[in-house]
Amino acid sequence: IESIDELIPSQISSIIIAVCSTTQGVPLSPDRLDAVGEACELIMLLEKLKQVCLEYIQLRMPLIAPNVCAFLGAALTSQIFTMCESLEKLTQMDQTELIELGAQRRDQSGIKVHTSGFLSNCDLVLIHPPEIRAKALRLIAPQVLSLARIDDNRRAADDSAGVKAREEVRMKMIRW
Repeated sequence: IESIDELIPSQISSIIIAVCSTTQGVPLSPDRLDAVGEACELIMLLEKLKQVCLEYIQLRMPLIAPNVCAFLGAALTSQIFTMCESLEKLTQMDQTELIELGAQRRDQSGIKVHTSGFLSNCDLVLIHPPEIRAKALRLIAPQVLSLARIDDNRRAADDSAGVKAREEVRMKMIRW
């Protein structure tokens, strides 16, 4: 049981331990055990394929949304983009929706887990103590939406607006 925490999140391991302690422990037949093993292998394959898709999207994000990528980084932009499905849908959000985007997720067992949104993983937010992070999010969210509108309308030939906005936000944060 000690090594289970290395493989899966602690929330899942506590569920497994609770189920194990209340089950009667009926052994599976060899056929059912093989079916469970195949299902586990398929899940692992799907997870690998999902990672390949996310990596591809991450590589393409600077071409799709250069300014948002320059401001947030390609990894974070790709997470937001995959949840929104398009730049147009991102531009139609308000800043509260953007801040909450990705806050409710399902873990591997299907249980809803409320976490902070994707934007909370931005380095401009993480460098601050927890009591100031909400203020940082309120400063960053409108900038991301503005840059997404620029990228969606193809008004910028490069990522210069994103670089400039990031520097302006960084300078405001230094004054805090």
